[in-house]
Amino acid sequence: CGGEILTDDTTAATFCPFCGNPTIVPTRLSGTLKPEAVLPFQKSREDAVAAFLKLCKGKPLLPKDFTSQQQLEKITGMYVPFWLYDCDADFSGSYKATRIHRWSDSRYHYTRTEHFLLNRAASARFSGIPMDASSKMEDMFMESIEPFDYSQMVPYDNVYLTGYLADKYDVEAKQGEDRIRQRVEQSMSDAIQETVMGYTTAIPTNRRIDVQHGHAKYVLLPVWMLNSRYNGKTYTFLMNGQTGKITGTLPVCKKQTAKWFAGICAGVTLAATLFQFWLMI
Repeated sequence: CGGEILTDDTTAATFCPFCGNPTIVPTRLSGTLKPEAVLPFQKSREDAVAAFLKLCKGKPLLPKDFTSQQQLEKITGMYVPFWLYDCDADFSGSYKATRIHRWSDSRYHYTRTEHFLLNRAASARFSGIPMDASSKMEDMFMESIEPFDYSQMVPYDNVYLTGYLADKYDVEAKQGEDRIRQRVEQSMSDAIQETVMGYTTAIPTNRRIDVQHGHAKYVLLPVWMLNSRYNGKTYTFLMNGQTGKITGTLPVCKKQTAKWFAGICAGVTLAATLFQFWLMI
């Protein structure tokens, strides 16, 4: 339509604010910025709206206009840039463990405590550990809607972006390695902990983990999202555009809260009055 479109430095696909037609900024998805693959949307906008309304259902303290039609129209599909990391990890650690036995006879109670030193070592190969590559997105929220099924990934093509928003990455792969290391370390520790069975106590005394980072694959993953402002705070709703898994935060209306507590107090007062009247009778 000839209208001017204003974007920030990371916008790769958006809509014309005048005619609504989808627009792609090709220079932000080419060369080293071109994704290796994309995971197409499997959930529709109608699915996202239904999930949002279900999340809000039965919340008496929610602001009344939070599920208005105007609010629902803000739910937007977006391809979020991600790095998928491959790495190898070696773990070694030890635990001080005890096994306590108790028994009694006609005269005494007995306790026998056995002490053990447990050594554990393991190696593992991790493939496709995700981390969002956009500084705009909260890592906690993005991790909450995992996992994605990478078997449905397809080679990147601009055609998949039509009708959706998209950003290019602004977090380099190297910047995410510390976060990936934390996730690998937690995963390895949890797996090793599960092997320490049959003991009364098991306390880790030391552990060491070495992570060797391999290839980090640049991909776009589908997310339905809604960011809303209420009383100066931002509330976020996200839905995995492939599996439908959701996460989000909801505001609390102060007026609704006051009415709700007033109703409870009135009910308690009425019950107390009726009870006193019954005692007098």
